[in-house]
Amino acid sequence: MLSTTHNLSEKLKKKKIDLSQAIENVTSVSDLLSKQRVNANDNFKFLYAQVKEIAAKLGIKEEIPRVCRLQTARNNVSYSAGKEYYRRAVYVPYLDDFCNSLNALNLTRKQLHLYNTSFQNFVPKHISIHWKLLSISKKEICHIKRSCKVSLCCGKKSGVRKNLKIFPKQPLVL
Repeated sequence: MLSTTHNLSEKLKKKKIDLSQAIENVTSVSDLLSKQRVNANDNFKFLYAQVKEIAAKLGIKEEIPRVCRLQTARNNVSYSAGKEYYRRAVYVPYLDDFCNSLNALNLTRKQLHLYNTSFQNFVPKHISIHWKLLSISKKEICHIKRSCKVSLCCGKKSGVRKNLKIFPKQPLVL
């Protein structure tokens, strides 16, 4: 299961990532895990067979936690075999929790993406190119800024934060 999310984790850790691409990646992994949840019985049979094989090679014996009638601190599921216990107590709840957390993460990213796309037409992508085309000087920008009380940013590369210069709200003398 974690092999399906490893690539997503590597992609989301990148410094430069497109928000729409990130939403797409999270959605595809979430859909894949939801399909695994629907077919939880079949998927768990295959996974359990692999675990039993590895445990036999390593000499590990399968142990199941004891179950009491009135136990409130642990997950107390009824079972007839160890396979059923681990499917009910570990695999299915883990899949549900993981899918829910991915969906919550994706929901906040979708809201952020909608916010960005709604204002995308107002902000030019390459501010420095537009300034060159309009031939606006820094002095005129400061004047516009003083009159509108809007914080303006300029720099050689508009997408890099460390190259941005934020003008103060007080008048600048050039």
